[in-house]
Amino acid sequence: MRRNPRRREKGLRHPRIQRRHGRRNRRRSRIAKGTVYLYFNSKKDIYLAALKNGIAELQEKTRATMQSVNGIHAKLRAFVRTRIEYAEANRDFIRIYHSEFGNLTKAPASDGDFQNLYLQQAKMLQSVLQSAADSGEIRPVRTDFTAFIIYDMVRGVMTQRLLEWSTGGVEEDIEQLSELIWKGIANVE
Repeated sequence: MRRNPRRREKGLRHPRIQRRHGRRNRRRSRIAKGTVYLYFNSKKDIYLAALKNGIAELQEKTRATMQSVNGIHAKLRAFVRTRIEYAEANRDFIRIYHSEFGNLTKAPASDGDFQNLYLQQAKMLQSVLQSAADSGEIRPVRTDFTAFIIYDMVRGVMTQRLLEWSTGGVEEDIEQLSELIWKGIANVE
């Protein structure tokens, strides 16, 4: 039986269902298993809905933070900072996110909704880069290519931090990555 998508979204907003769905959190929330399945067909549906919800939340936080600052340098720093700080605060979610998006050709990452969310994040960055290139704030670059490279660099730092391979603190990693990106695209004229 297919559940209504609106019902699934209502399930995600259920006051006693937490952002990270699953058996452990369902038990902690003291809700019956049957209640969860009123909103979702399967564990996989719960997992995918939670994953989409987390991605949308990260995307919205990133967008809002980037819009709150002026200038491409500050916007890039906001992009890096928001994503790395979100990863630090939501380590379990980011582990799942990276395991699913490590390869966009496998399911569920190959699902159209997930690819759209991925592309929306890159296009948000591409739009900012294009405006900066048009105004001369950065040197002329292929903004589509550059957006994906920056996105992947941030994802790489997030992964290093999750695996505890980084020898620096959060601030140091944010600063080093931000400056590395900036020096690669800054207009040196």
